[in-house]
Amino acid sequence: MKMPVFIRRSMTFDMPNYYATNTDVWVFGSPAQYSEFARLLTSHRDTIRIPADERGGMDILILAMAQQVTRDFVVMHERLVHQNGRFNMELIVGGTNVGFKLLTNAFRKLVRRHAGDPDDHIHIDSTDDLLIQPSVFLNIRGPIDDIETRLADLAPPGPDDLLPDMGWRDPELWPYEPVVGYSDLYGRIPLAKNSEQIAAADRH
Repeated sequence: MKMPVFIRRSMTFDMPNYYATNTDVWVFGSPAQYSEFARLLTSHRDTIRIPADERGGMDILILAMAQQVTRDFVVMHERLVHQNGRFNMELIVGGTNVGFKLLTNAFRKLVRRHAGDPDDHIHIDSTDDLLIQPSVFLNIRGPIDDIETRLADLAPPGPDDLLPDMGWRDPELWPYEPVVGYSDLYGRIPLAKNSEQIAAADRH
């Protein structure tokens, strides 16, 4: 079964005390695709790579659940990758069991209240205490039964699909770099002092 499609877009904070633009990943899929993705989030044991298919959207990298941590969390980062003969943005998703359940519950909640309305949505963003900052946000739209016929209208190709400075990037200088563990990620991941951190220190 196909997975949901993750479309890279952006949102802007324009307030009296703050201005910023943040990647906002819109998710589209059918109820069955949402249910399958939720099952994958809770049942996977190892890292899973899901390159985008002919429908477009972001590649997905789901990390194995973090074990040795100081607190529960979910992490959602993005990076530019070159795989399958093309550049694309890859969404990295990871966390503890509790963190993955935050994502799982959002997909399942939308399936339960399914009304075929893509305007219905759940937003996972900086208001969620489990989300490690900096982060991309997840805008999970209401599932649609006939998503395959409507996707071109709901999520056409756009300027945010890739980075704005793609002209100088040479694929030969951009090999795919595996993410081995959470210590490979950017940001303050709440890892306990363990062998993964020691291994990361030895690499530097």
